[in-house]
Amino acid sequence: MIFPSSSVPVMVEGQTRGSMVKLISSEPWLEAEVREIPEEIPGRATARTEALMRATYELFQHYAELAPKLSPDLLIHVLASQDPGHIADYIAQNIPMRNSDKQSILEELHPVRRLEKLYKLLEREVEILSLDAEIQSKAREQIAGHQRDYYLREQLKAIQNELGEGEG
Repeated sequence: MIFPSSSVPVMVEGQTRGSMVKLISSEPWLEAEVREIPEEIPGRATARTEALMRATYELFQHYAELAPKLSPDLLIHVLASQDPGHIADYIAQNIPMRNSDKQSILEELHPVRRLEKLYKLLEREVEILSLDAEIQSKAREQIAGHQRDYYLREQLKAIQNELGEGEG
């Protein structure tokens, strides 16, 4: 990524959710008045929540198998958490997906509903990665088949020439 000489890339991680009350300025940088949104603390994990977390772990492991260049530390961090909101936030921020999808997860305040949204989006991402892998595999097979055909034809020509049956 190329930035003008006066620009510096910055990675920012929020500590809590917030809502913008007022935009103070946009030049030379963004400045706003923000109201903190208290985090909804889920009660004791229900069987449904536990099932959703397990399903998300399993789906994320499948995603990790399909995704190129996904850090193994990411999977370990996710599996170590028992907080549905944290799992949803952490996965969403660390995998490539549309910004609008990440925003929809960020905007959901209830942790379990946030995990449900992530699960649906993760299902779509796994389906896309699976289809991509299938397409690439078929293309490789087709290329390999063409190369095999070419090689066999060349061998056949060489044998025919040896036998004196080749083209004049």
